[in-house]
Amino acid sequence: MQTYKLLIIALSFNFLFSIDIGFIESKPKAIPRDFYIYQYLQNDISKEDALKLYDLIDHQNSKIINILKSKIPNEMLPKELLCKSMSYKELVKSDDECFNIGFKLDYAKEIDSKNLKRLSNEKTLRYINILKSKNTLEILLKNSGEDFSVIYNSIKSKANIFNIAPKNIVEISNKNYLKSLYHLIISKQYPKFTQALLKINVVGVDDWSFYALGLNELEFGSKQKAMKYFSLVQKDTKIKLLRDKALFWQYKISSKIEFLKSLSQSDNFNLYSLYAVKKLNVEPKYYLIFDNNKLFKNINKSKAPFNIQNPFEWQIISSNISQVKDKEALVGISKLFYYKDTLPHLIYVLNRYFNFSKSFFVMPYKDDLICDDINLVYAVARQESGFIPSAISKSYALGIMQIISSNVDNFAKEQNISNITFDNMFEPKISLQFGAYYLTHLKKEFKHPLFVAYAYNGGPTFIRNYLKNKNVFDAKNKLDPWLSMEFIPYEESRFYALNVIANYIVYNEINGNIIDIESFLKEVLR
Repeated sequence: MQTYKLLIIALSFNFLFSIDIGFIESKPKAIPRDFYIYQYLQNDISKEDALKLYDLIDHQNSKIINILKSKIPNEMLPKELLCKSMSYKELVKSDDECFNIGFKLDYAKEIDSKNLKRLSNEKTLRYINILKSKNTLEILLKNSGEDFSVIYNSIKSKANIFNIAPKNIVEISNKNYLKSLYHLIISKQYPKFTQALLKINVVGVDDWSFYALGLNELEFGSKQKAMKYFSLVQKDTKIKLLRDKALFWQYKISSKIEFLKSLSQSDNFNLYSLYAVKKLNVEPKYYLIFDNNKLFKNINKSKAPFNIQNPFEWQIISSNISQVKDKEALVGISKLFYYKDTLPHLIYVLNRYFNFSKSFFVMPYKDDLICDDINLVYAVARQESGFIPSAISKSYALGIMQIISSNVDNFAKEQNISNITFDNMFEPKISLQFGAYYLTHLKKEFKHPLFVAYAYNGGPTFIRNYLKNKNVFDAKNKLDPWLSMEFIPYEESRFYALNVIANYIVYNEINGNIIDIESFLKEVLR
C-alpha cells in the first residue's frame, strides 16, 4: 500500500521546466533526466558543471558521452570515461587500472606478452589467447556457446574469424549460443560458415539457433532440413512469437493445413497468428480490446489530475505502478486514470492487471489528428510509445510518435511551424502532427507501409541500401516477401515492422477496411 500512496503523491506534483543544475538534480535517475542533461549540455557550461552532470547520468549512450567529452578536458575526465575512449597505443601508456578498464578484445592481436601480464580478468586473458590463435573459429567450436557468443559480440572485425568453413563444423552442436548464431546467420556476412552449416545436421542448440538454421536451409539448402529445424523450435521454445513463426514456416513449406490450424490456436497476437486466423476465417484465441469495450464505459471526459505532458511525473507514476503486484491495488490505481486524455495510462495499468495477455487497440487523441492515413499513424504510435504523450526513449526519441530530438527543428521548418521546442513533442496534437508528417514524407519514397515502417524505425538510408539488393523481396522467390522480412539486417527494425503491420491490419479493420494479408504483403515484391 506504500507504493499506492506514493502514486497519489506523484499525481499532485506539477514540475516547472526551468532547466538548470538544481532542476536536474531534483529529478529521479532515469531516462527523462538523461534527456534533460543532454539538452543542458548543449549550452555553454563550465567543465565543473559538466563533471557534476556526468555523475547524474542513468544510461550512457554515445550522444551524451560524446558531448560530455567535448565539455571536459582530458585531464579532468572521470577515469572510466577517459580509459574507455583510449586507443590501444594510448592505453599502453596508461596505468594498470586504466589499462584494464579500457582494454577491448579488438586489441587482442596487438597486445604483447609484457602488456598481457597487466590484465587481471581471467576470462579476458582466455579470450585473448583464443583470438591470438591461428584457428580461432576451430577453438570456439570446441568451446562453449558462451565463448562463441562473447567473441562474436565483442569484436568489430568478424570476417577474418567467422567467414571460414571450419573443418570441425560438426562440433557446433549441443550448445546454447545466446542468440549469437542467429545473428551470424541472419547477417549474411559469413557465407563460407553458413554454407558449411548446410552440410551437417545440427542438434542440441538453443531455439533461436535452430530457427536461424531453418532459415539458412530455406535460403540455400534443403526444405526438408528446414522443416526439421522449425519442428524442433515449435516443440521446445517457450517464446510464443518464435513458436508461431516456426509453425508459419512449416505451413509455408509443406502447405499442410494442420500447421495453419495450430497457428490459429495461438493466444499470442502477432502477424503470424493474425495471418492464420484470417486465412482460416476462425475466431482467434488471442484477445483484442477496442475503444468500445465495457472496460472504458466510465471514461471521464474532463482533464486528468496530472500533467500528461510531464515526463518526470510519468516516470514517478509508472515506476510506482511497476512495483505493484496485488490485483486489487491495480484495480484501485486504474481508477485514477479513467479520463479521456489518460486512456494510454489506464491501459498501462490494465496490461499489468491482465499480465499482458490482452492486446489493446484504442485510438486516443483522435480529435487532435488530421492526416492521410490514420491507420498507419496509429499502427506506428501503438508500437512506438503505447500512446504515452511524455514517453522518452534511450536514444531521446520523444512523445507519442517518438520523434528523434535532432529531427524536431527540421520537421518544424519543413511544415512552416515556428516557436517549437522539444517539450512540444510531449503534446499529443503536435507529436501526432509531426509523426504523420514524417510518415507522409516516407510514403512518397517507400510507398508500402512495410517499407515505411522499416524506414521510420531504422532510418530511410538503412532500408534504401537494403533494397539495392535485387535478390530481396523478389517476385520470383515463392517464399517472399516473408523470407526477405526475416533477413532485415537491423534486429529492432526487423521485429518492429512485423508489429506495425499487424497493428495496421487491425486498425484498418476497425475503420472498415478488411485487408488480405497475403495480397497486401505481395505488393512489395519486385
